[in-house]
Amino acid sequence: MFTFSDLVSEQAAWVPLLIFMARVADVSLGTVRTVFVVRGLRELAAGIGFLEVTIWLLAISTVVQHLDAPLNVIAYAGGYATGNYVGVWLETKLALGYQLVQLVSADDGRNLRRLLEAAGHRVTAVPGHSGQDPVTLLLVTVPRREVASVMALAREADPAVVLTTEDLRFFHPGLCPAPARPTGWRAVLKMK
Repeated sequence: MFTFSDLVSEQAAWVPLLIFMARVADVSLGTVRTVFVVRGLRELAAGIGFLEVTIWLLAISTVVQHLDAPLNVIAYAGGYATGNYVGVWLETKLALGYQLVQLVSADDGRNLRRLLEAAGHRVTAVPGHSGQDPVTLLLVTVPRREVASVMALAREADPAVVLTTEDLRFFHPGLCPAPARPTGWRAVLKMK
């Protein structure tokens, strides 16, 4: 039976590359798994955790078997660092969940509200004060991948708008139903 160890022993020149790639994969998966845990996606987190640890065991056993080669240790550390970068990049591409975009406008916010609603967003407007000046607080709940477009639209409509965002762990549409989102392969194909 052919094993991972056989591949490593037969192709000694490949060992650092295999270690590096395994570390990139397992650390990237660890980052994504952590996001899934925070978002409450237990089943996905468990599956990814299983895969992550399996890859890690292969990488660490290879390093331990070949401690006499400093390049293997460097590949292990380099893979860890690169895996963090790749994991964060993957997380931003997945853009899971919803965010609350809070927009504070110095005018009555009607123009900004109309533009956001014309773009298909539900907007809640709350009158308020900043010091002695009247302001309008607009609240928009959107999927994370749409936050950048909402913020760009808001800045275009009101260059002085104050913008903040908050991650939402739970979102129940209630009076503001979320628009239907593509599912399955359609959702994958529409990812930015």
